[in-house]
Amino acid sequence: ARANRSFLRGLYSVIKSCDAHIKFTLLTGVSKFSKVSLFSGLNNLKDITLDPRYSAVCGYRERDLDKVFAPELEGLDRDKVRRWYNGYNWRGEDKVYNPFDILLLFRLREFKAHWFETGSPRFLIDTLLRRGIPTPDLEGMIGSEALLSAFDVDEMAVEALLFQTGYLTITDEVERGGRIRYRLGYPNQEVRQSLNERLLMALLPDAARLGPTTPRCTSCFPPTTSRDWRLSSAPCSPAFPTSGTSTTAWRTTRATTPASSTPASPPRAST
Repeated sequence: ARANRSFLRGLYSVIKSCDAHIKFTLLTGVSKFSKVSLFSGLNNLKDITLDPRYSAVCGYRERDLDKVFAPELEGLDRDKVRRWYNGYNWRGEDKVYNPFDILLLFRLREFKAHWFETGSPRFLIDTLLRRGIPTPDLEGMIGSEALLSAFDVDEMAVEALLFQTGYLTITDEVERGGRIRYRLGYPNQEVRQSLNERLLMALLPDAARLGPTTPRCTSCFPPTTSRDWRLSSAPCSPAFPTSGTSTTAWRTTRATTPASSTPASPPRAST
């Protein structure tokens, strides 16, 4: 992250020196670096990530799929497409689909974690384990606009990290103390399932060899069919504490659990 910040400082300074020749610039990326940390380089950026007017600029809306991709949708379960890849929200009227997933779905005709598998989220997994964040607590996190937009290279808030990298999205707005706060949650099945599976593999290295009939935690893997309910009847493993488990107990559990093993993010926009 520090190397990226150093590179961007130089890049932004060059762009700013050429501003007389630039009428409009759109920048997208995984994380927003603090303008202060980049000195005076391109400090006139306007962040439009949480501006409702541009909420769909980097994703496909329902009507986009109906109008542009109608032929490609033939033969696909539309509800399943929506459940797997829709759900990203930046305060707009429409939730948007991950375009990377949609294009690969149309080409391969398979429901898979296309976006998640573009990289290994080792840094994210290690951060969640190191800070002792229980998986049920990932859904329902609350953050302010300042928190979600911040990027502190040395100590980044978990909420900002998960939001900026695309693992959580805005599900609701709440007012607290006269200020708007954003409730975060998983955008879709791809992210929920893939992230929890990766966390499970980090906590229990042998989990990859578990068969389909192995009982699973209902908090981490919500059942979707009656068969899933039968397979998921076991209580949550100590390695995956419920939301009522104390942080101290969580860290104690992790101390005896070996831990091991982030992808291209859905674009965020700045102008």
